[in-house]
Amino acid sequence: MALTKWTGEHHPRSPPLQNDTTWEFDTKYPFKTATNIPANQNGAPSLLDLPDELILWVISELRAIRLDQPQSLAFKNKHKETNRQYENFYRRSALYALCLTSKRLNRLAVPALYDAVVGSTTNYGINPLRLILRTFTDREELRCHVRYVENLLEDCLGNRLSNDLDDLEDSVGAELVTEYFAKLAWIVRMCPNILQMSVISIESNNFTFWGHLLDPIDDGQEEQDGGNLLGAPKQILRKLKKLTLQTNVSERYFNDHTIDFDRIYSELLKFSPLTELRASGVCVPYRPISSIPSGTTMESLQRIEITQCTLPLESVDKLLSACNNIHHFFCHWAHLHCEMSKGPVILLPNLQRHNRTMETLCLMANVGIFRSTSGSWVSFPSLCQMTTLKEAKLCNLFIPDMECRKRSPFDNPTVPIAPELTPSLEHLTISYNMPYINAEVWRDSVLEKMQRLAADCTQYLPRLQTLAIQYEEGVISLRAGDDEDLVRRFREKGVQLNIVKDLDVLATLDQD
Repeated sequence: MALTKWTGEHHPRSPPLQNDTTWEFDTKYPFKTATNIPANQNGAPSLLDLPDELILWVISELRAIRLDQPQSLAFKNKHKETNRQYENFYRRSALYALCLTSKRLNRLAVPALYDAVVGSTTNYGINPLRLILRTFTDREELRCHVRYVENLLEDCLGNRLSNDLDDLEDSVGAELVTEYFAKLAWIVRMCPNILQMSVISIESNNFTFWGHLLDPIDDGQEEQDGGNLLGAPKQILRKLKKLTLQTNVSERYFNDHTIDFDRIYSELLKFSPLTELRASGVCVPYRPISSIPSGTTMESLQRIEITQCTLPLESVDKLLSACNNIHHFFCHWAHLHCEMSKGPVILLPNLQRHNRTMETLCLMANVGIFRSTSGSWVSFPSLCQMTTLKEAKLCNLFIPDMECRKRSPFDNPTVPIAPELTPSLEHLTISYNMPYINAEVWRDSVLEKMQRLAADCTQYLPRLQTLAIQYEEGVISLRAGDDEDLVRRFREKGVQLNIVKDLDVLATLDQD
C-alpha cells in the first residue's frame, strides 16, 4: 500500500454519492484466519510482514486531518478545505478496509478508525450520526478511542444545511437540527478521551449544541432512539486541549436559555486543560456578563483566537483575566460596541497580566461604536512593558498613540506611536479602517504619524524588521510620492515597509 502525505491537491476522483455506511462498521473479525497462504502469488513482502510498530506508524498516517480553523475561515480557501474532507473520506475507507483484512490488522486499525467522529448537520449527515451513537451505546469499549470531534454545516459532497432547509422554524427543519445537536452532544459526553473539537453549531431558541452538552435535560437517563446512556460522564471534556467553535446565531433569537460564549468558556475553564481556544461568530447578548468562578485560572491556555465576533470588551477582558500564560492573542470584532457613560474606559486592561508571556497580539475591528458623555474618553494600555512581544497587528482603534479619544481620533494627533510600543517588537501591522473625518485630513494625519514612526524607530523599536500599513484605497489615498518617501524613510532604518491597499482584516490573521 503506497501512502503519501496530504498536500491539499485535488484528488482525481470523488467519493461515491451513495448513502454513507462509514459508521455501520462491523469491526469484529468475521472469518477464520487462512493458513499457509503466501502474501501474494509472487511471494513479495506485504503489509502483514511488517512488525506491529511499523504497521501502527502506517495506520497513524491514515488518521483524520484535523481542522484548526472555524468553518468561515477554512472555506476562504474552499479548494483546500474541500480536498481535506475528500482526503479524510479516503483515509476512513482505507482504515475500514484494513479492519476487514485480518485479525491482526483489525486489532491495530480499530483505534484509528474510531479516533475521529466527523460529520455535518445536514439531511445526509444525520444517519451516520445515528449509527455511531448506536455503535457507542452497544460497544462501550470503542468510546475510549475517540480523540477528535468535528462538525460542519456543509461537506465536500455538496450537502449543505442551508440547501436542506428553507426555514429553520418549520417543523421538519427544527426536528433535524434539534436531533442532530442532541445526539452529537451525547456522543461527546460519552467519550472520555477527546483531545480536540472543531464544531460549528446554531445557538438560538431550541437549536443548540452547547445547551445539550452543558445542560443535558435527561442526564444519565435513557434517550429516545439512543439507548441507555447511564455511562455518560458527569464531568465532560476533562482532557480537551484544543477547541475550535463557531456559532451561527441572530441576536433576535436569543432567550434566557441560550448558551452564549461567556457561558461556554466559563464552564470549560472549570475542568478542561485547554491550550488553544479558537472561536468565530460568537456574541453575548445585552445582559450581565457570565461570571468566571472565583480563583479559576487557566495556566495551560496559550493561544486564543476570536474572529468575526460581537463580544463586548468586558467579556474579552474577563477571559484575559482568567489566563496567566497567553502567548498568542487574536481578537477581531465584526462590530464593537462600547458604552462610555461612566467616565474613562481603558480598553482591555488585563492585557498587562501577560507582559512576560505574550508573543503575538492582534486586535482588529471592522466597526466600532462608542456611546459617550462629554466627560468620557477611552484609552489603550501601553505595550512598552510587554517584553516578549514580537508581533503586533492593530487597527487604529487600538494604536496606543494618544492619551485619550473623544469623538475624534485627532484630539492630540502629534503624540508619537513608537514610545508606547515594546522594544522587542519585530513585526508590526497597522490597519486604518475606521475613518472619522474626510479622506484628505485622514490621509495627512496618517502620513504625519508614519513619518514620525520612521524617525523614532532607531530609538524605540531597534528590533523592528517589517511594518505593514493597511487601508482601503479611497479612504486614505496616499499620493504616489508619499508612498515612495515612506518606503525610503523606513528602509534607511532597516525596516521593510509594505503598504496594503486592502481591508480584508481576516487575511492578516496568522492561522498557523
